[in-house]
Amino acid sequence: MWVTGHLMTPIAVTPAFALMMGETPAGMDGPPPHSHAECDETFGILEGELEFMVDGKSKILRAGENITLPRNVVHTFRNASDQPAKWLNIHAPSGFETFFEQLGIPAGEEQSRERSLAPEVFERFQKLIARPEIDFVMAVPQD
Repeated sequence: MWVTGHLMTPIAVTPAFALMMGETPAGMDGPPPHSHAECDETFGILEGELEFMVDGKSKILRAGENITLPRNVVHTFRNASDQPAKWLNIHAPSGFETFFEQLGIPAGEEQSRERSLAPEVFERFQKLIARPEIDFVMAVPQD
């Protein structure tokens, strides 16, 4: 499924964790800075690189590197490079994957990536960020 311009593929979901593969096109920003109150989050870079902002500090992770973000740590990421990035994403415990499911556009549908960036998706995004288990530090940009 495409979620705000990122291809997210569920791999395994158990009560202990949710494992997904992410693909971020070149030059694509990630979500607004946020933290998770109810889960830790780990990213493992498989291909390419992502720039992470964690508690206001920038760090570039390349293939073979990973980062674990404990609960309540403000973070975001982006692909500032000219190459796509592939990465694994783990939320532990599981539950946050429902956020992706509620926003996602099935990858097999026509123009799914483009549709995942449509204004109505960001309207749904704004409604979903009111969830108590996620704290977005800044608002989603408006047109």
